[in-house]
Amino acid sequence: MIVLLSRGASPEEVEAVLARMRALGIPGASLEVGSLRLIHVTRGRARRARWLLSEPTVEAIVPTSGPRVRRDGRRFYPFHTLCATALGLLLLGLLVLLAGFFPPGVTSAPAAGEMAPAPEWPWYLAPMRGVLALAPGPAWVGPSLLVALGALFLAFPLLDRTRGDGVRARAPALAAGILVMIMVLALGIAGGSA
Repeated sequence: MIVLLSRGASPEEVEAVLARMRALGIPGASLEVGSLRLIHVTRGRARRARWLLSEPTVEAIVPTSGPRVRRDGRRFYPFHTLCATALGLLLLGLLVLLAGFFPPGVTSAPAAGEMAPAPEWPWYLAPMRGVLALAPGPAWVGPSLLVALGALFLAFPLLDRTRGDGVRARAPALAAGILVMIMVLALGIAGGSA
């Protein structure tokens, strides 16, 4: 918890607030950020800090995330977003490594007049190829469907309304995840054979 003091608070006023905090059983450390004076509550029951609002130099009390994280858990943004982005970057690096050192279908250069071999789809694009093979109609329908499916995948954390930590509470989200994995596997098999 952060106690925000008025701009230009004198050292005596800061010491008076610190003394009142020690009397309440919530010691803190004084911080100075430009012209702002802050006091960071370091120990004790932070709820007692609300009594400091009666002090003339105290402008506001800003709660930090500790109690909220213990109560509600970590929010999707930024914590889980950063973790998912880091994992995605690692997987992208692994794919670049595999593509650079183990490219499929690398052979010697074709001789003059010889037909070049047909390009092969990489294994990790087989589900996308399966979606494109199933998409009927004009040529723009398949790529648009891929973009829509990607947007739905990214929007799933916003759509998920399950509460609780048990398996029963998470059953709908787990069932949806298993269904998506089965669909990706089926599309991968269909795209690999196409």
